[in-house]
Amino acid sequence: MSTTDTRAIHDPEQALALAGGRPELRDQTLIRILDWLDDPDAGGLLRAVGRYGQETAACYEAAHRGCGLARQAAMPTLATLLRQLADALDAADLASAETLGRQLPAAIADLEHVLGTAGPAGRTAH
Repeated sequence: MSTTDTRAIHDPEQALALAGGRPELRDQTLIRILDWLDDPDAGGLLRAVGRYGQETAACYEAAHRGCGLARQAAMPTLATLLRQLADALDAADLASAETLGRQLPAAIADLEHVLGTAGPAGRTAH
């Protein structure tokens, strides 16, 4: 994976700039989004595409919040995917939402690869 590819997934320089040049704040933001993605009542909810029809409002809220977190953490690919998912849920376009939701596991795996994590137990920050 090239540097350009990895920066589309996570841009560490941008993350540091967004954190005001404070590495500890950047790291807290990374940990926060990784925890959010693992929480079954937050980002983890979005992995269950079958729930989109029954819990559309909660899923929209999760996608919207996740988009903001991904932007704060300088994760453009994930932010874009979550924004598209939130838009589809807001429009009640469940077919598109489910298609986008099925892309989340791969996006999260790419993110974990770039960050050098292996899920909750393998977390490391820059």
